[in-house]
Amino acid sequence: MGKFNFKFETIARIKETLKKKIQRDIALVDSKILKIIDNINSLKSGFEKEKKYYFGKHSKVNEIQSLERHEIFVKKKIIFFENEIKKLKGIRIQKIDELVSLSKGEKILETLKEKHLEKFNYEERKTEGKLFDELALRKSARGLK
Repeated sequence: MGKFNFKFETIARIKETLKKKIQRDIALVDSKILKIIDNINSLKSGFEKEKKYYFGKHSKVNEIQSLERHEIFVKKKIIFFENEIKKLKGIRIQKIDELVSLSKGEKILETLKEKHLEKFNYEERKTEGKLFDELALRKSARGLK
């Protein structure tokens, strides 16, 4: 009984490593997006605390003007972060598309492997059948003598 060797096994292993790399890239993009969202939330909450502090006491005009400039700065930073999130989401969609196409290729290789295995098993059964027939012929030939 021989051992089944799939001749495209190296390609399947390469595709598997590519799949793992793409999944890792997707996870990195997701973690970057979460970090940016956390930064946005901390900026917003920090600014709200400052706003409450300055409006909770009697503030001078220059403090209020400074707060307004800081608000403009925070809004620009939030817009920058949101643009980064859009870019990262675009990259994520691209990686997911790569992963889908790679999965289709893996599925094709899997069906090809199944067909090769069926053919191998058929040939093995055929060889075993010939061997058993030959053994039966030898046994019957010995019995006649």
